[in-house]
Amino acid sequence: MTSVYLSDFSVPNEHIQTLNQNLQNIPFNREEIERYKLRIILTIRDKIKKAKLSYDQRYPLILSVYINEYRSIFIDRKEWEQFVTENEAEFDAMSPFTEIFFWSLANNDAFLVTPSNNI
Repeated sequence: MTSVYLSDFSVPNEHIQTLNQNLQNIPFNREEIERYKLRIILTIRDKIKKAKLSYDQRYPLILSVYINEYRSIFIDRKEWEQFVTENEAEFDAMSPFTEIFFWSLANNDAFLVTPSNNI
């Protein structure tokens, strides 16, 4: 299981302040959203590398990714589906994971990705 934020400092520098104010103040910024989606892919690559090197692979492995970044409220199901399609090669290379389960907490959504069976 892993949580992915836009940066390592999103929680202390932004999320806590936002909670103390109003969630309506989250700014829409397409560049930040795209940077966040790239960070998700980089995190998945890192988890795959770690799993190949040091995880017990006698049993099926599932990677659970929490989409916790507040900016993800601007990413709807259609955009997540496009994200998977655009990164199909990354998801097809998810072994030793058999599936990646995304929890989009900000949108109360979840979806499963398996190799060559996107969403």
